[in-house]
Amino acid sequence: MRINKYLAHCGVASRRKSEALILDGRISVNREVIRDLSFTVSDGDKVRLDDSLISIPQNFEYYILHKPKEYICTSSDELGRKNVTELIKTNHRIYPVGRLDKDTTGLILMTDDGDMANKMLHPRFRLERKYYAYTKDELHAKDLEKIKKGIFLARRERVRADIKHVGFDKGKYKWRVILREGKNREIRRIFLKYNQKVYNLHRYAFGGFTLKGIDRSKSKQISKKEILQKLKIS
Repeated sequence: MRINKYLAHCGVASRRKSEALILDGRISVNREVIRDLSFTVSDGDKVRLDDSLISIPQNFEYYILHKPKEYICTSSDELGRKNVTELIKTNHRIYPVGRLDKDTTGLILMTDDGDMANKMLHPRFRLERKYYAYTKDELHAKDLEKIKKGIFLARRERVRADIKHVGFDKGKYKWRVILREGKNREIRRIFLKYNQKVYNLHRYAFGGFTLKGIDRSKSKQISKKEILQKLKIS
């Protein structure tokens, strides 16, 4: 099995992030550091991340987590900040599927199944991510139409979002935002393009999953069957 795929199956990280670990010299096979992305892991090989022996688990785990503010979504952090992985008690090496920035709350999926994580994030499935965003000022209807058709946030970075005003809350405009791809801080950058600061951002749904019955900082374990049914991926 190709080394990045093996690491993903071990739940270390997605295939893409596993490649970065390999290039950084953090992966060894039979005590020899591997930097060749085409390396193939054979039966009986001893694979390590830093000094920890890793292997493919017999059963993967899947969770829906209600992320609070001040937690980051990454597999490791040199600054010692609070990490969403701390909120789920498990012996598996789980990590978040995609990211929510430190100040964004809401639904994030967690797993140690690298292949499934890749599928959930792949653009071809166009899984809906639904958010509530709060601003002090209003976006004009003509701007909302432009955003829906597609705008450029940077050269060669074109994004689309379906944004609708759905009410007011504590003196702020409340917007429902639907994305089908998730780029870094995409919603905040869209609003900023129109000189609007997002004061609160909350993801309340991903694919067919919601946070119903899951309190902030809490999680719910789900099955692979539920993921395949809800997200309609295979």
